[in-house]
Amino acid sequence: MNKRDRSALLVYFGFIFPGLVIYLFIVAFPILYSVLLSFSDFNPNKGGVWNFVGLMQYKTMIDDPSFWHALKNNMIVVAISVFGQIPIGFVLAFILYRQLVGARHRHHVAAPLPGGRSRLHAPAAALGRSDPPVHPYA
Repeated sequence: MNKRDRSALLVYFGFIFPGLVIYLFIVAFPILYSVLLSFSDFNPNKGGVWNFVGLMQYKTMIDDPSFWHALKNNMIVVAISVFGQIPIGFVLAFILYRQLVGARHRHHVAAPLPGGRSRLHAPAAALGRSDPPVHPYA
């Protein structure tokens, strides 16, 4: 590795490191801490000693009917979001896109999606074209 590559790598890590540290403190640490708490009877509000209780907390949770009621409510919210809000948002974005850019066909919006170009090759080949239609800003 030459000096220029080492310098570029140092700059790369210089940009990545602050975000990684913030991510670790905001996301990774609370997740790991919560998992550790779930296997103990320690109460962070009261303090005290960490006593390992294993899967007892999970057994108590599974036996509680209010857990199943809350889980059902959460699954309803997830289903409404995934099968309701996201498709409606996509349709509205497509309508706005067609009006702003003047796209006349559905494939104009498919190209910017991940893997969108590969999906365009089959219809283009079926029509006898060698080159699929491409998004105007791609």
